[in-house]
Amino acid sequence: MPVALPQTETPDVRFQRKSHMIRGVYTAASAMLAQETAQSVISNNLANVNTPGYKGDVATFEAFRLGAMVRTGGGASVGAAIGTLGGGAVPHAVSLDLSAGPVKRTGNPLDVAATGNQFFVVRTPGGDRLTRAGEFTVGGDGVLTDTVGHPVVGADGRTIRLIDRATVAIDAQGNVLSGLRVVGALNVVSVAPGARLVKEGGRLLYADPASVTPVNRPSLLPESLEASNVSAVEEMVGMIGAMRAYEAAAKALQSEDETLGRAFNEVARA
Repeated sequence: MPVALPQTETPDVRFQRKSHMIRGVYTAASAMLAQETAQSVISNNLANVNTPGYKGDVATFEAFRLGAMVRTGGGASVGAAIGTLGGGAVPHAVSLDLSAGPVKRTGNPLDVAATGNQFFVVRTPGGDRLTRAGEFTVGGDGVLTDTVGHPVVGADGRTIRLIDRATVAIDAQGNVLSGLRVVGALNVVSVAPGARLVKEGGRLLYADPASVTPVNRPSLLPESLEASNVSAVEEMVGMIGAMRAYEAAAKALQSEDETLGRAFNEVARA
């Protein structure tokens, strides 16, 4: 049934009355902003579709509350809340997709792929960070590093220094062999279910140290790399959908603007 304004207006109802004429503008504009966020996330995923160990992002949205609706008229239920007045959608969060990517064999003895809930640890100026990118190399000082130059942390908490760069290998248990000797073992860890992982760029992830546990018996895939878990086809479909939704919202905004213009002009003539 129609909802009339009460005699004594609450702040929410006053806002609802004042914004009634331009509610369509708010709704269309919020839809455009939401689709801009979606396209930004998709673009970043597509840019890393060939990046080993990359985990894609997923944007989620929630309804934007413009105001509250209350019951008016007679009866004991006057003033009771009967719902909210929506105004489109706003970004809620950008979540990390931790699903596994396909594993590709490279034949490189310094490449190793983690499986399941396993992560490698590298040391950065900001502290130890996690990564799924087992694309390792040897620095100028003989220390095992990632492709950016961050030292790989061993199971003993120290960096791993190689004896002979010509004979280097990493086995399925994470042992690092150099010069036919085991010179260290990768610090392979798992993250507690539900723990929040934060991207820091360079395929690095931050997790609360309390949620990180060493894996006693790692199960790795030597001479292999985990590819990005992003599907280029799915992301392209999502981008096309986001573009069409943006265009539809832009047309709705234009229509609302024209309607408001006509209304103001007619009122001015009257």
